[in-house]
Amino acid sequence: MDLKEAVLHYQYGEKIKSELIIASKMLASLSTFQTEEKSGGQKLMNSFLEALLGEIRIAQGTVKSKQLTEAEAMVTESIGRLKISESAEAHRCISRAISAVTTSLNEAARVLEENALF
Repeated sequence: MDLKEAVLHYQYGEKIKSELIIASKMLASLSTFQTEEKSGGQKLMNSFLEALLGEIRIAQGTVKSKQLTEAEAMVTESIGRLKISESAEAHRCISRAISAVTTSLNEAARVLEENALF
């Protein structure tokens, strides 16, 4: 990975990781909703996850990463799990996506550190 790619990878990765952490917190909150509130909460959560999926795909257009592909798959699975009211499984998928993105950031951070930019 060259320096320019490392900078872009780190920038996109940190943004996506932050959004995934927000998604994780929102999914955790969803489990506290009353029955009559869950439907609206799930719709809102679905909209957020769809937007996040778009962000991941934009990043993939710039930075090629196996881990971003894995994160995309996990967010897609999370959306599917949420549609069938499996919020605990949706949350597990988001946790796996966070792990994948964090792993992808390690290589970029190493390159930045080697170039005294981190």
